[in-house]
Order: sequence, then structure tokens, then C-alpha cells
Amino acid sequence: MSESKSILFICLGNICRSPMAEAILAHTLKDTSHKVDSCGTASYHRGESPDNRTVSTLWKNGIKTEHKARQLKQSDFEKFDYLLCMDNNNLRNIKDMARRWGVSKDIVDKKVKMFGEWKPKDNNQFGEVVEDPYYGDITDFKTCFDQCSAFCKEFVSREGLL
Repeated sequence: MSESKSILFICLGNICRSPMAEAILAHTLKDTSHKVDSCGTASYHRGESPDNRTVSTLWKNGIKTEHKARQLKQSDFEKFDYLLCMDNNNLRNIKDMARRWGVSKDIVDKKVKMFGEWKPKDNNQFGEVVEDPYYGDITDFKTCFDQCSAFCKEFVSREGLL
């Protein structure tokens, strides 16, 4: 196994996509020293549990979460090796926040990535953007789960985390 890494998943409100990806990766890496967390670029849901549909989808797949939503902090740029965002709006927001906080461009370029960069090469089922299922129904959460699972598996493989 590689040296311990820290991974932060980031979406808008931190109640759907990013806590789902966090729970999937944490479940996959359960007996390792890697750190996995998630947050949002906005503070709408700070302190809340993930959306019930996120929790239900995870539970149906044998994964639990006890996550509480939080907003991205300046210190996250220091604490995490990877800051993985779900869509282009999140990417833009993260870069804007980093610029306001004086985080160096080198750190942002090295650590902030689209989660979709780990889309499996042989998988044409999913695009690189993880769409927000919040305004959809349970099938959108299942799609989000399947996409995050595929990306997490590819991330673990390419980054040598197991």
C-alpha cells in the first residue's frame, strides 16, 4: 500500500454527491490509514446529515454514513492531498475561494481536480461531471451512486491506495 493520503470530496451543499463519494471511498478503504472527508462550497446545510435519499441509497448498498455537512475551509488546502470536485461550478467556486484566501496557484493546480478525471477509460456509461441529484428522484441518486462507485474504484486503482 502507498503512503497515507487524504481525500476531500466537494460539491455545493455537501448533502448529496460529496458525502456519497466520501462514504463509498471510506467503505472501500476501511482498513487503511487514508483520510476521507467531504464538504460543500456553500454553507446552506452546515451541520445537517446527508439527504435521506443519499443515506437510503448508501444503505441499500451496505454502506453507512455519519457525515455532517460542512463548508470548505482555507485549512483544507493544507490538510488534504486531493480536493475532488463534482462539477465545473464547484471547480470555479473552489478556485475563487482559494484566490480570496491567498492559497498559492501551485497548491490549487496540484490538489484541486475534477473527480471525473478518474472516470474509467472503458466506461462510456458516465460523463465526467457528477450531476447533482438533489432536484431529481431516487433513480438520480442511484445513478450518482453508480458513477461515484466507478470513479472511486478507478481512483483507488490509479492512485495505488490499496
